[in-house]
Amino acid sequence: MRSQSMRGGLRPLRAFEPWVSRRGAMEVVHRQTRRRLPALPVPSAEPPKDEDNPAPVLDPRRVHTVLAAIVEVYGGSRQVEQLRSAVSRQLYRQIALTAQTGGNGTYLRLVSMRTCRPTDRALEVSGRVQAGERNLAVVARFEAGDNDWLCTSFTLVGSGTANSRP
Repeated sequence: MRSQSMRGGLRPLRAFEPWVSRRGAMEVVHRQTRRRLPALPVPSAEPPKDEDNPAPVLDPRRVHTVLAAIVEVYGGSRQVEQLRSAVSRQLYRQIALTAQTGGNGTYLRLVSMRTCRPTDRALEVSGRVQAGERNLAVVARFEAGDNDWLCTSFTLVGSGTANSRP
């Protein structure tokens, strides 16, 4: 594909205004055929709600605290027993088997965290962990229990150096 240099900078875009029907509804019409195109669903900013079983209130600080605690358990600077009330039974067994039992000199620290709410009763979290000179990625899923949110999935992935930014 060839790139053409423009003397005056970028070319202006052609004006586009959706066609407004006689009823006042906006419709998108194909330029050549003048046929009406199917309406695209408008994405909702709110996750779908479960009206019969509302989720408990979610505190973002608690999510950060739990995620940081899991990272510290993996680094060996925190006891796995401290996670018992914050993670599911299956994840607790997994962490107890794979986490370090003692500190090896590398302190793991949760540096940043981002969240996504795919449903009203689920929260997906990704973040960056600093481990000495290395950066690690962390992903986790929290699900609403009866009274509180539990971490049900956790993965720590290693790559990069501490000075490299994504």
